[in-house]
Amino acid sequence: MMRRVGEYIRDWTFFDYARPVEIISFWAMIGFGWRFYTNPQIVQRDSYTLFEAVGADVFAFLPILLASLGAFAMHVPSERVREPMRVLVNSGSFLFWFSIATAFLAAETPTTAHFTYYALSFGCILSGVYLAWKSS
Repeated sequence: MMRRVGEYIRDWTFFDYARPVEIISFWAMIGFGWRFYTNPQIVQRDSYTLFEAVGADVFAFLPILLASLGAFAMHVPSERVREPMRVLVNSGSFLFWFSIATAFLAAETPTTAHFTYYALSFGCILSGVYLAWKSS
């Protein structure tokens, strides 16, 4: 029984080359959104000055919305609908992570976070390109 559960988890996680990146981006977005939801004054820090006009509410809502759409896209039974949704969610994830990384870089904050977010955005766009190539 446990072997079947383990095989199911393995098969779902490594369904294709893009799925692990989607899962990592999903959990990172949930964590990012939750952090802004529970601590909205974080927008006032130096590294987030570019996003003060948008506000912490949007920063809490947007990543959780993208993560929810990504989770939905991974579970849609129809491949005809699932693949384009996954491409769009990966593109949105790329834009989100890229804008966060660029904000850190523009603020000249002494951190390695922008490298992490650039790597995550690069992974999202590569998985989106892979999914678009695979579905064509």
